[in-house]
Amino acid sequence: MPLLGSRRMKLSPPLIVAMVLAIAAGFIDGFSFLHLQGVFTANMGGNLVFLGLGVGEGDPLSVAKPALTIVALIVGVWLGSIACRSWIRRTSRIPVEATLVIEAALLALVFVLYLELRDADGIVPGRKTFWLLIPAALAMGVQDAVTRVRLGAGFSTVYMSGVIALMGARAAGSPREETRTRERRIADLTTALGLVGFYAGGAALAAAFESGTLSLLIPVGIVSVAIPLALRVEPIVAEA
Repeated sequence: MPLLGSRRMKLSPPLIVAMVLAIAAGFIDGFSFLHLQGVFTANMGGNLVFLGLGVGEGDPLSVAKPALTIVALIVGVWLGSIACRSWIRRTSRIPVEATLVIEAALLALVFVLYLELRDADGIVPGRKTFWLLIPAALAMGVQDAVTRVRLGAGFSTVYMSGVIALMGARAAGSPREETRTRERRIADLTTALGLVGFYAGGAALAAAFESGTLSLLIPVGIVSVAIPLALRVEPIVAEA
């Protein structure tokens, strides 16, 4: 389903929420790469590369970090999807904000752990990174469940490789999509481009505030801003 209103190309509430969350995902990925010794907590494609490199180099820690992060994100998506669908069955009004509160709480936990475990250079050394990678990846998994299940979004805010590939597919068209109107394709392309841009913007923020002690409060605040925005989302259900 397009997040842009295809008739007049207006921003829909789900798109606004998704783009705000994409900023948080980009920030967390940038922060993780800079401060947790080269691991992502949303970009699992990058982690698969790190995993393969670790196997090739025979470095157990370089294997364990991306592997653990991948598993944690899967668990986050699974738990978030179950929670979302459970709430959906119990009420006609989807409480999107409840799931976003869980994500914000997990990111706040990451902030507290970072203050406790970082070294003088702001880097979390060795196996201590596990304590931050797990809640951060869980938060990103929950966020993915929000966009896929709760908001009816056809685009992920953490799976940017898929969104980029989707941009190419929408631009070229497909034999199975002969009935897709040009306006609808433009709306989908604009949606995908917006998500990629906001994700990259979040990573840029992480780099700009790299030395800031309180920088991890930025994604917590971003997700908190998404909560009142999500209250305006109509009760749309999409498959994960």
